[in-house]
Amino acid sequence: MALATTKKATTKVVKDEDLTTCVLCGFIGKDGYFYKHRNSLLDQHFSLCKNCASREANESIEKTHEVLRLLNMPFIPELYKETEGKSNQFGHYLLLIGNPKKKYDNGKVYSELVYSDSPTHEEVTDVDSYIFANNEKLGELYSLFGTTWTKEELIAMNHELNEMVIQYGGSREDLAIRDLYSEIIQTKWLSKKAYNANDIKWRKVI
Repeated sequence: MALATTKKATTKVVKDEDLTTCVLCGFIGKDGYFYKHRNSLLDQHFSLCKNCASREANESIEKTHEVLRLLNMPFIPELYKETEGKSNQFGHYLLLIGNPKKKYDNGKVYSELVYSDSPTHEEVTDVDSYIFANNEKLGELYSLFGTTWTKEELIAMNHELNEMVIQYGGSREDLAIRDLYSEIIQTKWLSKKAYNANDIKWRKVI
């Protein structure tokens, strides 16, 4: 007579080192209940649980800044604008700011940005006014370099303009100097674009 064999039920033991503690409510749980922070001053096993973070941040834009500072994540007004009307605005914002492929103006990918990468050291609480002012600045760059460039290219060209003023003298307030330097930069970038376009065509031929 064959002896019946029984399998022992196995349960996964969760170790203390696998758990995270919420610094606000004290809840202890698995990582999935928490937002992963970028704060080097906080141990990896401490963060804000999703409930606390969303409850606080969705209360007001000022509270959003408080939570982002604790998590050491940036406030990007344009991204925040995209989340308006969402049931969990803060949670949706963190999805956007966690993008590991999309790059911000400073060249970093969103998933590497920290609070100091926010576009201003002051809290942006009036998103519409900020975007309007930002677009106004973009319009100024269009007038300097033309409208055929991307935002990132315009920012890079504007940086070159500032460097030329420092290196060769003059002032951005001097219209003649500013127009001369802007034209030199634009010609340089157009030449580079034309060269790259021809290089691509040549590669396709061979």
